[in-house]
Amino acid sequence: MTALRTMILVLTVMALTAHAQTDAQFGSHLRHAIRNSPLSAVEKAQHVLDRLGYGAHPEIWSVPNLLSYDQNGRIDDAASDTLIQDYVERSLAARSYDRPELKPLLDGFATSNASYFQISKQARDLRRIAAQKEAILLATPLLPKAAHDKASDEFKAARIESIQYRFKIVAAQRARFLAQAVTERYPLYLKLLHLWFNRFNVSWEGVSYDLPDYLEQINANTFSTFHDLLKATARHPAMMTYLHNSSNFVAYDRHGVMKAPPNEDYARELMELHTLGKVAANMSGPNDYDLKDIHQAALLLSGWQIKGVALSENVQRQFYYNADRHARGTQTVMGQRFSSGQNGGLEFLRFLSRHPLTAKSVARMLVRHFVQDSVRQWASADGATTEDLPIVTSLTQVFQTTDGDLTQVYRSLFADPAFWSREAYRSKVKDPLHLVVSTLRATGRRGPKVDTTGAVVDRGTLSKAVINDAIELMKQMSMPLFECSPPTGYADTVATWTGTANLITFVKYAFREAGYDGLKDGPRQQRYDAAEQLARAKATPAEMASSAVDGFLNSYGLNFSPWPFRMPVDQEVSPAAPTLIQFGATPDFRIRDDDSRALLPVRSIAGAYLGSAEFMKR
Repeated sequence: MTALRTMILVLTVMALTAHAQTDAQFGSHLRHAIRNSPLSAVEKAQHVLDRLGYGAHPEIWSVPNLLSYDQNGRIDDAASDTLIQDYVERSLAARSYDRPELKPLLDGFATSNASYFQISKQARDLRRIAAQKEAILLATPLLPKAAHDKASDEFKAARIESIQYRFKIVAAQRARFLAQAVTERYPLYLKLLHLWFNRFNVSWEGVSYDLPDYLEQINANTFSTFHDLLKATARHPAMMTYLHNSSNFVAYDRHGVMKAPPNEDYARELMELHTLGKVAANMSGPNDYDLKDIHQAALLLSGWQIKGVALSENVQRQFYYNADRHARGTQTVMGQRFSSGQNGGLEFLRFLSRHPLTAKSVARMLVRHFVQDSVRQWASADGATTEDLPIVTSLTQVFQTTDGDLTQVYRSLFADPAFWSREAYRSKVKDPLHLVVSTLRATGRRGPKVDTTGAVVDRGTLSKAVINDAIELMKQMSMPLFECSPPTGYADTVATWTGTANLITFVKYAFREAGYDGLKDGPRQQRYDAAEQLARAKATPAEMASSAVDGFLNSYGLNFSPWPFRMPVDQEVSPAAPTLIQFGATPDFRIRDDDSRALLPVRSIAGAYLGSAEFMKR
């Protein structure tokens, strides 16, 4: 019997580790996928910068940084593949998402030097004080006028200060996320943070004080297991408030009869959005679930509440289990029986995280975001049935055999030939967040400089005005950051973000951003010098435009010639280059800078490129 148990244990461990890749194995698979990709070295470099990050930045990462050239100035494919592989591997390292610096954004408040916990607690206390004063006013309408006016002023002051705290905390969070995305060398962890936040969506309007910690908890688990991530979100005050599970409790009368049904909001979204996915109408079988299962799940999760809510509680908001508010007895969900008490709810989360439908749902989400919109293919000529794409099936298997190890799932995704296929390249369109960040990166925006003590010594060019402008643009394009009200989160398909109104809004923003001067050194200074040389040589408008386009694309990492300021016909260039040459050759776009030196139409060309369909692809 002991030998049999040992054999079963060994086989189980072998099954669970069958898809777990060591670093060496992953490197080998990734190298093979990159080498055998039909994409050119230039396309591969652009692909990883757009899919694993938010595009090129002239001072951080540009396409030429991921290319290697031989002594004749031609691209060395094998050496370039090595650089691209190194970028992918470095991107897959877990990184910490830091809370924003509070002091500059909360000046004028008594607690501007305090911690997030202290500030959020004071803000919540102010809201309760305002509510209490409002209740007094309503309850005593016959107060003397002086007393009534004083109470009214106190209520208004408390309410206004509470709202200001709330908005400033969220403003700090938005500014921090955008600043990190614009200036990060390997922004994949931020893309994953936002992707998982979108799956476990909460809107800041209801949970603004808990939003910073919620984002940190998601970030801390994006390279862990799906079960860890699911448990962290399920018991976080932000999610418990947003989907009302903190209000999910059960009370009984003296005869032991339930007085009212549980709150099913979180249980429903937990099953339909966070884990299993919605069950098809024609689906039936062991993986099916119905309204009765959702009701039973809500009973399992009852009694999950939040500490730090009442005015008298001087503790940080956190999860706690209230046995007096929990449903009595065991519950059965999808044919599985779960014990009573907190452990029953935790067992249910484990059950969901290991379910085959959850594995498939997560795989589809990742493929839709990183590879292509369509995650299904026709399985028969008449279209009667459909199946998942091979990469979805592969990721599903990895998820199941590694017990939801997300790092292993990411590795399999980026080492899969489908990720490096011609069909995946440039097949996605940037959503408003990606458009904003990639535009700020392309124009060379930089974040705050920090000295060796960690103090901010220069806020750089990523100013509060730039952040506010970017946030306003996302709002106009129907994707306000951290503000999606429905629990579904934002859609992740081309059709969602390519409406005429969105495109026009972004083009206006692109031309406005193209006027950013930045620092007049490096590539920028070279452009000024080249402009003077061409002016002295009496170059034609077409020659000047060609030089300007080449210089612009090179300095922003969007052109792929190894030599600056020329447009060689035997090297790859951006598909938008011919259009930009015509655009830049228009005399109306000739401008001069402050010291009257001849300046190529770089701003106009930059606006034309940033507002083009080519730039909007990813």
